Amino acid sequence: MVDLERAYKTSRFGESMRDAFNSENQSFNEENKVILNRLKDEEIQLTADRTNLSQEEFAVAADAFDMKVQEIRKTRLEKIRLVEESFNLLKPMFFRRIDSFFDELMLEFNATAILEKNSVVRSNDAIDITNLLVERVDQAFLVDQNIKETDRQD
Repeated sequence: MVDLERAYKTSRFGESMRDAFNSENQSFNEENKVILNRLKDEEIQLTADRTNLSQEEFAVAADAFDMKVQEIRKTRLEKIRLVEESFNLLKPMFFRRIDSFFDELMLEFNATAILEKNSVVRSNDAIDITNLLVERVDQAFLVDQNIKETDRQD
């Protein structure tokens, strides 16, 4: 029996996948802050310019600013959707990457099946291989990751 959710959440490999995702998307959050600050500055400037503009000129400038804000909002919402979609793909990617470990563990324990803990009505925790799976996944992928990091440093 295995608890796939716990394997994903507690393995250092799963954590490293989530950390890499968060690092990659940190720039997205920083970009949002920059855009928001620019829009605030532009709005403040537009408000200040109001006294120097005719009603018609101000209305045109305000409409142009509003259209710009709406377009930015639309673009940012699409990027948010894509980021969320990418995040939702992390867990299935994790499960695909660790698939071969199930074959190894089945051979080792002479098992004919591995049950997912959340769909088992009753079990004995002694047959839970989640910790062993997490240990082996982390060993394999973190060794691989350390090799890649060493290669990048050379």
